[in-house]
Amino acid sequence: MRVCLKRSKITVKEYLMQVFVGLSRVRLLIAAVAVMSIASGAMAQEPLRWKFEKGAKFDYNMVQDMTIGSMGGPLGAQNVTMHQELGMTWDVQDVSKEGDAVIQQKIDRVKMKMTLPAPVGAIEYDSSSEKLPVGPAAMLAPMYKAMTQGAFTITMTPRGEIKDVKIPDEVVAALKNSPGAAAMGDMATADGFKKMISQGSLVLPEGAPKQGEEWTTKVEVNNPAAGKQIVETTYRYEGTKDVEGVKFAEFQPTIKMNFEGAQVKISEQASDGEILFNVVEGRLDSSKLEQHVTIDQPGGGQTKIDQEIVVSVKPAGEKKEEKPAAEATK
Repeated sequence: MRVCLKRSKITVKEYLMQVFVGLSRVRLLIAAVAVMSIASGAMAQEPLRWKFEKGAKFDYNMVQDMTIGSMGGPLGAQNVTMHQELGMTWDVQDVSKEGDAVIQQKIDRVKMKMTLPAPVGAIEYDSSSEKLPVGPAAMLAPMYKAMTQGAFTITMTPRGEIKDVKIPDEVVAALKNSPGAAAMGDMATADGFKKMISQGSLVLPEGAPKQGEEWTTKVEVNNPAAGKQIVETTYRYEGTKDVEGVKFAEFQPTIKMNFEGAQVKISEQASDGEILFNVVEGRLDSSKLEQHVTIDQPGGGQTKIDQEIVVSVKPAGEKKEEKPAAEATK
């Protein structure tokens, strides 16, 4: 499959910018929700709470696979795929008498591979590589490099409420200078990034949740190209379950996206997933989210986005469970 750049009168650089901005809108919003979210019985025995201890450290690993396919419109038919891996460390710096925790979040590694139609082709970036990125990857490198150099600091209550967010100066500068920053609107500003992190956090109910109970969080971002973008995440409490002797609270997340005052329109969308929260340790264990969105573009054509995000959390230094070779090849 190829892109007829001459017929559509768009340069390779302009096309890359459009794709990067489109991926950034979805990726930043979903990543904020996925990283901050926590994940059979009838009712929890007591309220669910995060349990913080000063000096505790956890390794977060997020794997995202995304496919964006367009049909019709000025760019014709084309597919873009992206695989991204993000490794992050949570370090609890302090805990107040009320149980509020000051947590330092450090992104240790970012690995990304994006495949675009010819003539652009594959773009790869790995923050741990000693080789300097070249070509289109060099355009994305400053953003990723800034994310791994600085550390975010958040203050979070035992219910998951975000009271404060501090963003590294390197990230703020990289956001302003990133490709397509003007088209990204709020997402290219420190305030917009703080808003996404704060509103993407799941706030747990004050009392013990009942099976089937639902609650919703909302993220609103102003985007000059697409108007106000709204992402609502609804969490449904499915009760508790034991996995190898560990008690988990189970949540089912549903994500709904919408645009206000924009020419683009979401015609179809669906999502599914599972979030597991370790009840005894008071922390996220794992989450999986699948999302499918069809967007009607102005002037005709559609864009379909299919993505899967898997998050796993382990105490820092704990080895990951390796699958047997025979099972891994199935």
